[in-house]
Amino acid sequence: MGLFALLLGFALWIAASIFEGIAGGLAGESFLLTRGAMGIGFLLIFFGPIFFWIILPLKGRWYESHPKRFIVAITPFVLFLLLIFGVVISGIIHEPQLPTYSFNTTLESDKIVVDINRITEGDLSGGLYELYLKLSGPDGEQIDSEFVDLKDGMKRIDLNLAHFGAPKIGNYTLVIENIRDEIIYQKSFETTPKVVILGEKIKVGDFLFNFESVNTSDTYKRNKADPGYKFIIIEAKAKNEGIKKQSLNIRGEKLEVDKGYYYEPYSYYSLSFDSLRPEEEQTDEVVFEILEDAELTKLFAEIENMNVILILEW
Repeated sequence: MGLFALLLGFALWIAASIFEGIAGGLAGESFLLTRGAMGIGFLLIFFGPIFFWIILPLKGRWYESHPKRFIVAITPFVLFLLLIFGVVISGIIHEPQLPTYSFNTTLESDKIVVDINRITEGDLSGGLYELYLKLSGPDGEQIDSEFVDLKDGMKRIDLNLAHFGAPKIGNYTLVIENIRDEIIYQKSFETTPKVVILGEKIKVGDFLFNFESVNTSDTYKRNKADPGYKFIIIEAKAKNEGIKKQSLNIRGEKLEVDKGYYYEPYSYYSLSFDSLRPEEEQTDEVVFEILEDAELTKLFAEIENMNVILILEW
């Protein structure tokens, strides 16, 4: 029995060690199950032969004639073995400590910048330093993510609020998980539009932009408004203050009126500022056809990566 326990312990130890090495190489982390199997293997290797080859024979020869002396003699030996076993097993099944981190997050116009600094090393290497960053939008859907390896100790990560155009207005949630899928950091961000009034100039990239004027008319470029409707012409101006020829992208224009209705641009008459040279200034206009008795309240537009609301005090 002693030999069987010894061989079984060796087999269990070797199998668990091999699996532990493979798992550590692939996932970068030790597992409690394999560490527990290694502990049981060590128990069989160490205590199996001692119990079957030493303690049981001594009990058979000595216990019947001198039971008290046997117990007194064997107790310190057993306690010593238990102490050694406890120390070794605690090291084997110890849960590896993951590194700890500090995070600093900043909301910019179209992205969230995450600065990560590793504070402690942890017990293992490899995949142990991997973090998973996930960014969810106002509708709860994941819009960007990033795997990060913090072996170097510090990283700066950019997560995009939108892959095209201006980000949606609302709350965004950043979640950071470690390799055990534990959430170690979570923070919410709120994006709000840029609110402007007529004539107010704003900086959009290399452009200086403003809405100039609002006019009402029954006709526009030989087009007559439908009965009961009128045209609203909103004029805007953009100036290229950069060092190269470039365009200012504007999309999603939408006019709100006091009746709660929303109108999109009439026909193809929306804002366009294409291929402006350095210091070149250009004026353009967006046109809406709305109910004749409606009053203007707001104009919504995506200017590059910025949501802008023009307040119309009509």
